[in-house]
Amino acid sequence: MPNVGVRERARILVVDDDVLERELLVECLGGRGYAVECAEDGEKAWDLLKTQSEYDLVITDLNMPAMNGFQLIDLMRKQALPVEVILRTGFTQYEVAKRARDMRGFCVLTKPHDIRDLVQSVELALTRRVVA
Repeated sequence: MPNVGVRERARILVVDDDVLERELLVECLGGRGYAVECAEDGEKAWDLLKTQSEYDLVITDLNMPAMNGFQLIDLMRKQALPVEVILRTGFTQYEVAKRARDMRGFCVLTKPHDIRDLVQSVELALTRRVVA
């Protein structure tokens, strides 16, 4: 688990086309001391990532209009952005998890998931980033 200093400095970008999902994640993670921003689709997230490359973690939904989570991750990797990624999806197929891992995504969380699983994944991803 990251120490408080890491948590206070960590910037997280939440990407989801569902406003309630975004609000839940912003409230949950912001309440734990993270600086959380959000975007409603991959295109808006990419605009933020291009102009504000100081994010430590991106939590993205897979299925979104305009640009899906895989397309966003692909752009991030092509630009070599040093950002950890957690992919959230309603799909449970092995191929989704394998593709995300091949794209160097930190983990895949299948919705619905327990908020504690998300928080634990966030803390592990940020710890991995600090160690790397």
